[in-house]
Amino acid sequence: MSGWLESVGAFAVDVAPRLLAAALLGAGAWLLECAVPRRRAAAWPVALRAAPWWAVLLVLVVPGVPDAAAAAFDRDASAPPPWVGVVGLAVALGTTGVAARAVWRASRRARRFGLAHAEPVPPRLARLAAQCARRSGLRRTPRLVVTRFAPGPAVLGVLRPQVVLPLPLACGATRRRLEHVLMHEFAHLARRDPARAALCDGFAVLVWFHPFVRLAVARLRVLRELACDARAVAAYSPRGVRRYRDTLVRLAGHAPLARGALAFGEAAILARVRALRGPSALGPGPARAVAALLTAVLLWLAAPRVPLGQSRSPDLDEPGCLRQRYRILAALAQEQADGAIAAQNPDPRPR
Repeated sequence: MSGWLESVGAFAVDVAPRLLAAALLGAGAWLLECAVPRRRAAAWPVALRAAPWWAVLLVLVVPGVPDAAAAAFDRDASAPPPWVGVVGLAVALGTTGVAARAVWRASRRARRFGLAHAEPVPPRLARLAAQCARRSGLRRTPRLVVTRFAPGPAVLGVLRPQVVLPLPLACGATRRRLEHVLMHEFAHLARRDPARAALCDGFAVLVWFHPFVRLAVARLRVLRELACDARAVAAYSPRGVRRYRDTLVRLAGHAPLARGALAFGEAAILARVRALRGPSALGPGPARAVAALLTAVLLWLAAPRVPLGQSRSPDLDEPGCLRQRYRILAALAQEQADGAIAAQNPDPRPR
């Protein structure tokens, strides 16, 4: 049991600098959002606003940065105290519980939306969906599911995402409102947001105890909706943008959707309406390039430093199960050598 605790404790010690880096990045991103006025921040590109929050998540998994000066500050290879392993084991058990809860919520979401009781898709909705798919840059029309149990329009699924629409909206809304909803939901698919949402949810499950990781996941969820709004109205005139805002406000009264659904009227309505008041200073392409550069710089600054030329092969001085194995093998070899010497010289006293 002590070997397992030592291995878990060694892993916790290795992960601790990344957790600290994520906390520092999250605190900086949060302070920046608090310092910048909301009206001014609404004019910034969404990709640029999301870059610091992506850095909070990615710093947990990026490789360490090789640094020649890091060898002088390399930590001692002694085993961590037992309480570190106990804390790490408790966190692992908590992660198992959070993961089980996430799976249960996903199955509950499918039942809540009534995917097993889908209604036929109206012909006019199918024709409008084909037109919106072409305008959104999709190669084929996504699968539509119309159900009377859905609380609002949303995209569900990761590998085979589908657009779910409530029956009253699909049959009773005007063509313009249906177009706004479909353009928004198809923007999620064009941006591959289901995969991004699943990645963020994975971080939220694995690092459930980190407040800034949870804050980053929540902020990225809102920024995804803002990015889809901007993509949906990119080809609209100012009058069309005002109509889109009106549809957004009218559909904001739907019941809150379960986590994991990418919904038209789900979150941060005031921030989304404020972001639609004017175009951003940068276009989508330059904004993504600047955001990628900013994320890379933040990761380079915050990533843990490792000694230059450090090998990835198992180190005899590295704490953990490998170290225990090499200790046992060395002890067995020493016992065999001592036994052989004792057998050859049973009386070691000089004659």
